[in-house]
Amino acid sequence: MNEEYPPDIKDMTALLAKVKRAAPDGVLALSYPGDSPLYVRQAKEIGIAAPFQFVMIGPAIDFFPKLLGAAANDIVTVGHWTPARNARARAFHDAYVARFKEKPDYLDSLESYVSCEILEQAVGAAGLDRAKLRGAIARGTFETVNGPIRFEGVENAVTRTGFLQLQNGAPQQVWPLAEATAKYRPKTAW
Repeated sequence: MNEEYPPDIKDMTALLAKVKRAAPDGVLALSYPGDSPLYVRQAKEIGIAAPFQFVMIGPAIDFFPKLLGAAANDIVTVGHWTPARNARARAFHDAYVARFKEKPDYLDSLESYVSCEILEQAVGAAGLDRAKLRGAIARGTFETVNGPIRFEGVENAVTRTGFLQLQNGAPQQVWPLAEATAKYRPKTAW
């Protein structure tokens, strides 16, 4: 089934009742931070039992597991970074937590920091001349907290989009398998 809902939705029970009747193997909730918790709370109340549950935006932000507790476990979301990725990733995570008293989100905070790392390295190589700087970014490979990044046009040619899964309240990368920090777990309980 493929259903849409308005961005300001306050009650998903009718929609989720349809999902439950369909008894799917997976649910893809293409949601935002405001409706992601609503999906989880009401899917739990209704008893959605799909072993694969993907919630687009929300699970990668620190508020999500804090707000939902164990119900957030085994939810899959988009992302390609965790503090377990490498030593630089752990250092970034720990410094962020020390400064802001919360965990970085696993998309925007990370991508903003990575962008600054790329810019710093490109300026170091090319200076501030716009054309030279653009050329350095277009041709360079940059070491970041998310691993090496190189562009082909406007696309990052090295870092593939991945999937994170909340496991025991912490995002773990479960795909691509070569970069996984944990194995995927089917959602078996709320």
